[in-house]
Amino acid sequence: EEDINALIRIFQFVRLSVFGSPKLAAFPADPHPIGRFPAPDDHEGLYRHILGRLQNFYHMAGTTHRALDSRLRLRGCQGVRVADASAFASPVVGHPDVPTRALGHLAARYLVEDESKS
Repeated sequence: EEDINALIRIFQFVRLSVFGSPKLAAFPADPHPIGRFPAPDDHEGLYRHILGRLQNFYHMAGTTHRALDSRLRLRGCQGVRVADASAFASPVVGHPDVPTRALGHLAARYLVEDESKS
């Protein structure tokens, strides 16, 4: 409940500080089109809105991190490497596309290096 109340205060602050700022005053568009959000002073409405729509947008991360060696090989399994976000120790800050692609390139390099050794 404390987290939801903090989100309500943040929402109210943004509505008043950002959408109510002089720089945005030139744009008369309603910042909450089609009544999508309850009024800033409707605490109960905001509470219900947040509970009904709050989602976790973290991509899965860390599920295989501890099971991998330093070259992304799955311990105890021959010929298995992991090159997706589950290999990260924790979720990345921001969109995971670029870090995941970089991890894929690193895994490919490890594969090529290991093949050239054998």
